[in-house]
Amino acid sequence: ANANLQWLVGADFYQVDYDEFIDTGAGQSFVTESTRKVEVDQRSWAIYGSADYTLDNLPLTLSAEVRDAVDEIDGSAFTLLPSLPASLLPPYPGGGYIFTDLRDNPTFSNLPYTLTASWSLNQEMLLYGKFANSYRHGGLNLAEGQPDTDPYPALPTYGAESADSLEFGYKSTWFDRRLTVNAAAFY
Repeated sequence: ANANLQWLVGADFYQVDYDEFIDTGAGQSFVTESTRKVEVDQRSWAIYGSADYTLDNLPLTLSAEVRDAVDEIDGSAFTLLPSLPASLLPPYPGGGYIFTDLRDNPTFSNLPYTLTASWSLNQEMLLYGKFANSYRHGGLNLAEGQPDTDPYPALPTYGAESADSLEFGYKSTWFDRRLTVNAAAFY
C-alpha cells in the first residue's frame, strides 16, 4: 500500500438487441428503394485497469490505462424488393426478396491503451504529454442500402478502426482562480 500509487481494475459487459423496420411507414423514397427488416445483436466483454504513480522527489505523475475487450456483432436483414421490371432491377431467385444473414460475422478484439506524464510546475500550472491508442470495433450497415437494391448502396459490414494519438498540453489558473488558461496540441 504505497501512498504514491493509485490504481483501479474493473470489468464490464453489455448487450444490445434491436429490430428495425425501414421504409414501411412513409413508403419508399425512391422507386428502386426496398423495404427492410433489420435485426442486430451485439455483445461486449471487457476488463480494464488504470494506475497513477507520483514520484517522491519530483512533481511528476505517470499514468497508464489499458482495456482488453471482445465485441461480437450478429445480424440479418430481410429486404423486400420493389416491384420493377427486370431491366431496372435484376431478378432474384427468391422471388422479390433478399435475406442477408451475417451471423457468422467475426468477433472484434482490441487492447487500446494510454500513457500520460504530467509535471506540476506549481499548484496553478501543469504540463502534460500523452500517447494513446484508440479503437472502434467493426459493425454492420444492414440498415443502409444494399448493393443492387437501393440507389445509394453500402457494404453490409465494415471493419475495425484504430488510431494512435499524441497530445501535449498546458493547464493553468490565474488571479486566485478567476482565469483559466488551457492549451493543447494534438497529432
